[in-house]
Amino acid sequence: MKIIKRVISSLIILSLLISITMSTASASEEQYYSVEYKNTATFNKLVKKKSLNVVYNIPELHVAQIKMTKTNANSLANYKNEVQYINATCSTCITSEKTIDRASNESLFSRQWDMNKITNNGASYDDLPKNAKNKIAIIDTGVMQNHDDLKSNFSTDSKNLVPLNGFRGTEPEETGDAHDISDRKGHGTMVSGQTSANGRLIGVAPNNKFTMYRVFGSKKTELLWISKAIVQAANDGNQVINISVGSYTILDKNEHQTFRKDEKVEYDALQKAINYAKKKKSIVVAAAGNDGIDVNDKQKLNLQRKYQGNGEVKDVPASMENVITVGSTDQNSNLSEFSNFGMNYTDIVAPGGSFAYLNQFGVDKWMNEGYMHKENILTTANNGRYIYQAGTSLATPKVSGALALIIDKYNLEKHPDKAIELLYQHGTSKNNKSFSRYGHGELDVYKALNVTSQRAS
Repeated sequence: MKIIKRVISSLIILSLLISITMSTASASEEQYYSVEYKNTATFNKLVKKKSLNVVYNIPELHVAQIKMTKTNANSLANYKNEVQYINATCSTCITSEKTIDRASNESLFSRQWDMNKITNNGASYDDLPKNAKNKIAIIDTGVMQNHDDLKSNFSTDSKNLVPLNGFRGTEPEETGDAHDISDRKGHGTMVSGQTSANGRLIGVAPNNKFTMYRVFGSKKTELLWISKAIVQAANDGNQVINISVGSYTILDKNEHQTFRKDEKVEYDALQKAINYAKKKKSIVVAAAGNDGIDVNDKQKLNLQRKYQGNGEVKDVPASMENVITVGSTDQNSNLSEFSNFGMNYTDIVAPGGSFAYLNQFGVDKWMNEGYMHKENILTTANNGRYIYQAGTSLATPKVSGALALIIDKYNLEKHPDKAIELLYQHGTSKNNKSFSRYGHGELDVYKALNVTSQRAS
């Protein structure tokens, strides 16, 4: 997923757009601030003392979101024994999407060039674990839970992390109902099809349940909601956590400043949530960005936020520690033109499609002469049908599904690091390609499920 800058026509959607917005306000106008605190008990006393309006709290991470004036935020920053950092809350947003219907009853597996490729033309489905015990958490926009291809694997443990009235009080339709995981955007439904579809369309792990953690309403999300979803998914015992969303976050170098102009609170919360998941033996898998840049090129990375300060811009959560970062490949196993890459960034790649033919032939020929089908990924759509799409968002859940299969097949529930090692060593096709672009190689589920010498003790 991540930030993508192509818009081709009103009939197709190239990928999911995620961008960052920063709010500005006068000293007397209330806005939203992210606060990283040191101790829960003392912070709660401070909140009560100052009558603060806490709208979101993640006690496991010592992070909260507070609606207050800039004057009050400045005052709160003076309580250095209780408060670590404060910054104005950043946010991510998603563009609207439109689907391409596929209205017939035949199996669609022959149109899934991506799944045919990584499953040895479906042979890996004969090697699926006999008992699919492990659930895959998907942190996204929600899901159409009654889609014919998804309903058999939908977990009733799914949860909504969007609070009452949604994004900063602008979504009155959001009731805060923990069970409302309906997809307002369509993206989560597309992602779910890549892991767990079992119908006309087949996902990587068609017998494994998936748990949806909805972190988007109809408008935007907060990075703190994503952090809380990671904690919740780990607490719920999901072995694999898929994050096909992300953003570019600004970090200044001044570690000693309490009231900050960057987004350190969100960054710290996200990293702490990922570390928390690791301690719970959950594997976090995240999508690389969709801007086609080398993330080690700081100038290009800074351009994503038009940042000119002395700090740095981070592609999160993809660039964070304890994350498996997934890049995208096309039908020829070349890195997709939109996939971010870089040394010590990309861990593995998987088919996510391309728009090369689109750029070469134009929209009409691309759609009418079958080129779209040759390079885009077919997946489940929010209208109960199917959509052709491309992006790292659709590469990432393939890796998440493969890890769930590996853990089940080789009984590695207590050994997630061994599952990752097996994936890298035995579940990829390397072809001597650049490590900075392809990491450990391109996903090969069939190979991963046919390793006889690798078993956890």
